[in-house]
Amino acid sequence: MLKLMRKIPGGMLIVPMIIAMVFTNIFPNALHIGGMTEATFTGKGSQAMIGILCFISGANIDIKSIPKVIKKMGSLMLVRAIIGVLLNIIYVKLFGFEGILGIPALAVMSTTCISAALYLALTLDYGSDLDVAGFSFAGLLANPGIMILLYSLGSEGELDVMTIVSSLIPLIVGLIVGNLDKEFASFIHPATGMLMPFLGFTFGAGINILDALKQSLNGVLLTLPIYFISLPAMILFERKVLKTNGVASFALAAVGAIALSLPQLLQDIDPVVAANASALTSQMAFLTIFTSILTPILLSKYCKKMGIEKNKLEK
Repeated sequence: MLKLMRKIPGGMLIVPMIIAMVFTNIFPNALHIGGMTEATFTGKGSQAMIGILCFISGANIDIKSIPKVIKKMGSLMLVRAIIGVLLNIIYVKLFGFEGILGIPALAVMSTTCISAALYLALTLDYGSDLDVAGFSFAGLLANPGIMILLYSLGSEGELDVMTIVSSLIPLIVGLIVGNLDKEFASFIHPATGMLMPFLGFTFGAGINILDALKQSLNGVLLTLPIYFISLPAMILFERKVLKTNGVASFALAAVGAIALSLPQLLQDIDPVVAANASALTSQMAFLTIFTSILTPILLSKYCKKMGIEKNKLEK
């Protein structure tokens, strides 16, 4: 099982998520027995695990390394974030927060969420030393607090500020603690890999397979702004302005599974999200799986066309 999960991009999260989807759809009430079982294997425990992962992510961001990567990674992520916010604003103006074709505004904004784990895997294969060093920085757009902040900008500030603050506190505390005690940061870093299967299972336990299949068309539609707007814009910026090969832009294209947590985090304060929480989670699940499979394929073809060899790092 572990070998299978390691072979699949994002498999440490996606494989348990799929297993949970199948199990809970066959036995829908099996895990809802209260106590530790329900807290560990259902959505009730997901926010605690997300908070821990955000803390670990912050602890492993080296403040001293930020200036070295901010020109490239910061500017690329800024391009993606700006495009995401603008698309969300335009979408809300045209169709409202409820959206059209069953795609709420949050789903559009969620396409900005980065899969930091897949970014690292792809840059290790095809990227430069600078690209690989940008992993911790890329994690900022894989943080739910940042995504909620961006969504609030696109939603004209209608969200509760405390929701944003509460989501950012674990990241900030981790950043402070990790930079004060590097040994502690190194000690907790492996916990990310250990928590991912549990987090994936809790996400999957809340997904209805039939709903996910029904949302597959919407999931495919949500890839359009990624591969036809955000990605081309980032590649153009990276190649023409930053004068690098475009690998980092591709590596930032896949949607992170942390996007699945956004409906849960926002449903208590946003009535539109609450009314569409199940469909949104299903859309995010399909989008995460689809982009995690498609992005490496597209990058491989791009590198072959550009003559970029695998495992050959630029200096």
